[in-house]
Amino acid sequence: MPSHLLPFLGVVILITLLPGPDMALGIRNGVRGGRRATWLTGLGCMVGLVVWATMSVLGLAAVLAASSRAFDVVRIAGAAYLAVLGLGALRSALGADEQGSGRMRLSTSALTVTASPSGARTPTRIWFRQGLISNLLNPKIALLFITLLPQFVAAHEPRTATTAELALTMLIVAALW
Repeated sequence: MPSHLLPFLGVVILITLLPGPDMALGIRNGVRGGRRATWLTGLGCMVGLVVWATMSVLGLAAVLAASSRAFDVVRIAGAAYLAVLGLGALRSALGADEQGSGRMRLSTSALTVTASPSGARTPTRIWFRQGLISNLLNPKIALLFITLLPQFVAAHEPRTATTAELALTMLIVAALW
């Protein structure tokens, strides 16, 4: 067990509870597509965390941290992706208001909004993909794995094994949340 596990757990819980792009996307997709969309978006986010955790354990996150240019590419790509999602949501909302289509309906299971004016539903793979890409390009997650996680590995501990244990702890907290 890593010697700094409890302080790390406290930081991870705090960071997990703070709203970010992944949470906003999950809420947006949940409103648009119901519970299934929320779960698939969350699953995509979890797979993104697994990718970041794997990169961290293998040392690839350290390579990204060493290159400010590479990190800037991830950060800018993440901002661009979120802007595209936001503009699409805004365009969709404005289109619904202009058409007066009343696409929102309240059911006993969830608030459901169809994704297009024609009434077609968003394919489920899109919700998963949005969660995955949002997480992979999320600067908060990148910084967490690149800069924060290594600080909780003590000098006397095996770096790879301890990083893997801390990353697994983070995944468990995210899955529970």
